[in-house]
Amino acid sequence: MPELLSLALIVLLAMLSPGPDMVLLTRFSLGPTPRQADVCVAGIVLGISAHSLFALTGLAALTQLHPQALAAMTVLGALWLSYLAYHALQSQGALRLSSVDAPKAGLTLAFLAGLLSNLLNAKVLLMMVALFTELLPPTAPLGQRLLGVLVLGIEVAAVWLLFVRLIRRPALRYAIERYGSWLDRAFGALLLVLAVLFMLSALPTLLA
Repeated sequence: MPELLSLALIVLLAMLSPGPDMVLLTRFSLGPTPRQADVCVAGIVLGISAHSLFALTGLAALTQLHPQALAAMTVLGALWLSYLAYHALQSQGALRLSSVDAPKAGLTLAFLAGLLSNLLNAKVLLMMVALFTELLPPTAPLGQRLLGVLVLGIEVAAVWLLFVRLIRRPALRYAIERYGSWLDRAFGALLLVLAVLFMLSALPTLLA
């Protein structure tokens, strides 16, 4: 399905752009207890999946009761994507994996770090709302939208589990440090295009 492929591609680009999850997983992967990284991935997946389900079910209710509220939420998501795009395009490649401090051991700590860094991050929710609004709207079959949540969760788990197993390789660490700014800029350009498209799709409803 084109919508699911688009969702997977956008999320992949977001994950490749150096951010909080990458820094957390790097810290745990290079620490004294590498298993912490796997547990942290579980927390990240749970947090993102919770946001995805909330966006999915919340959007369905908004569409039935207040179509303009859905459009307003789409505009809010577009503004947030624009904000992210601006900062991504300004990236100077600040991520430095070699300077990351090793965390203390503790699987519970690692799980909570991954969970709360996503669950308590309104930015993640706004991004999920923006993506689900445009790519898997409430008018799509429920099974297709739930499949989108499942695909997103599997993708996040697979990519981060692969990342934590490769991050110890010197070549990958060097590439992330050297080309991280270009990854950020590519992600920023895509976000900017999406923000414009989302805004254009919502304005007719708001102005009606």
